[in-house]
Amino acid sequence: MTRTHSRLVVAAVAACALVFLLVRFGPYFQTSSFDLVQHYMLVDEIMKYGEIRPDAVDRMRIMAFYPPATHWMAAVIGWIGGSGLVGINLITIASAFLVYALIIGLVGEGSIVRIVLFAAAFYAFKFTKAMVGYEVVLNFFYPQLVGDVIYFGILMWLARSGDLLERVIVLTVAGGLTMWVQPLASVHIFGAGLALLAFDGLHRWVREKQLPLRYFAYVLLAAIASAVIVVEHPVFKIMRRISANDGALNFGYTHIMSVAILCGAIGVLNLVLRLRNRGTYVDSVLGCAVVAATALAVVQFAALKFHGDGSAYAIKKHMFLIVTLGIMNAVRIVTLPIRMKPVEDIAGAATMACATAIACVVLHGFTEPVRPLVRVLSYANSATNIGFPPFAPGNTASDDSALPVIANVMVSLTAFQYPFNDKSIAWQGGASIRHDVKYVMVASSPDVDHKCEQRYAEGTDFVIVPSSCLSLYTMDGPLNFSTAGNGRQYSGDGWNTPESWGTWTDGKADAELSFNLPKDKRGPFDLDADVMAYITPTHKAQTVIVSVNGKDVATWYFDADKEGPAGHRTAVIPADLVKEEKVSIVFRTPGAVSPMQDGGPADERVLGLGVKAINVRAARE
Repeated sequence: MTRTHSRLVVAAVAACALVFLLVRFGPYFQTSSFDLVQHYMLVDEIMKYGEIRPDAVDRMRIMAFYPPATHWMAAVIGWIGGSGLVGINLITIASAFLVYALIIGLVGEGSIVRIVLFAAAFYAFKFTKAMVGYEVVLNFFYPQLVGDVIYFGILMWLARSGDLLERVIVLTVAGGLTMWVQPLASVHIFGAGLALLAFDGLHRWVREKQLPLRYFAYVLLAAIASAVIVVEHPVFKIMRRISANDGALNFGYTHIMSVAILCGAIGVLNLVLRLRNRGTYVDSVLGCAVVAATALAVVQFAALKFHGDGSAYAIKKHMFLIVTLGIMNAVRIVTLPIRMKPVEDIAGAATMACATAIACVVLHGFTEPVRPLVRVLSYANSATNIGFPPFAPGNTASDDSALPVIANVMVSLTAFQYPFNDKSIAWQGGASIRHDVKYVMVASSPDVDHKCEQRYAEGTDFVIVPSSCLSLYTMDGPLNFSTAGNGRQYSGDGWNTPESWGTWTDGKADAELSFNLPKDKRGPFDLDADVMAYITPTHKAQTVIVSVNGKDVATWYFDADKEGPAGHRTAVIPADLVKEEKVSIVFRTPGAVSPMQDGGPADERVLGLGVKAINVRAARE
């Protein structure tokens, strides 16, 4: 088989693999991170207006200044295919595949042994959740994943290009342009490139016993150009401000800097072996890349510790590259004693197969069908375009119980232009959406028609109504707090996201349940609740205090013995507490703990009261 024929075969395998991934995961999106909402806000802004308007910052906050290149890519796909959300998905899926095709191509260098060993290492270290690709697993840093593709593409090019001036020019241009994609990837391109140029100069000096002054002059020129681009680039200045936000980013280990230094040490060992003429030039590239990446993380760590600049969150974002590069260098070192003859066609096909398998692991969270959300977005955008009479930006939200919370938040912040503020952030944690807006979009139903006389933009599937009418509780059955239940529409602050069985209240706050009663319904009432508490061998008991319209009416006890950790609990609501239509029930859970505090799973939620169903009915005489 000729070299050209082999490359065509590998290209065909790669194309088939990419098509498979796009078909398999393209119709779905992940719901684990609300970062997706913020990125879609930017894509939606571009699709609607062809730019990011100056006043967009009032609604999107700092996100209005985020590097927009990947969002423009998604918007272009959206203009062609009709959905910017699908555009984000397709870019993410393609990036997950391409980045590992590059990674495995680099580490394997035509060797089946290295390819298999790297794949085994990936699966062995999945628990870390800190390898490239995991940027879109628990969080959704999809621009960073796109930046990773560019980064490893540059490393692949460096492994094959030897002209010094060409390298200086390409590194400077590529690093500068990547700033518009993701500044972190840009800085790592500069770092890896400069480290490699410096190491090559050192290697030449050792080999030739003479300092290559002209060579190091070019390196100095590249370093100055890189520093100017980084320091003066407007996007980098914005991202420095963003880096001060300390968000949630959890790995499968705790000693972040120790792991980073260990990976850097593996890279140093690989470079020492190269100075002794072991390995190939790829080892120089990979060794310099991980040493530079570790150095950048250490610099950011020092800036945080000594100057308060940045955050632990920003430091952790380096770890995806550092851990992956550390594993790549380790695989190269371990296989040094093994004599391997490159088999280009077989290794190329194996590279694409492994890249596909790893991409499937990365994308396994893409399980929520995207079509229903696209349909809701289309309806909501049409409703705002026709301008249903009471609409104004920020006075309407989506609260369709058939959709996950992330989808309702996405529709509210884009189609209905609700601002990205503390209230919409609270929605992501389970707070009631409809309590914060005047109008709400819900699924059409006879119940909605019965409760709400005012209805706008009525369609086959959806309708927009005043949120106040949905608070009417006709007492014709229990409130169900599962994902598909009706309890969420009456839930105020202090609730977590509904689950298949029910909903936990937030043990750190009062959990409010409020509704309006029909005018002919007044107390007394019986309250019956199917509930449970978080009881373990170390958290042996939990007290729940129930109040109605500001007055305590019951105290419930839970334990592992007499009272039990779950079951039905009751309370009587006296008539004098329900003199008006509005009823506000509050659950307080003093002393509640999180599973993590209790030595259990890595769940930071403080679990108060687990509510399956609540029924309020006329008191029995």
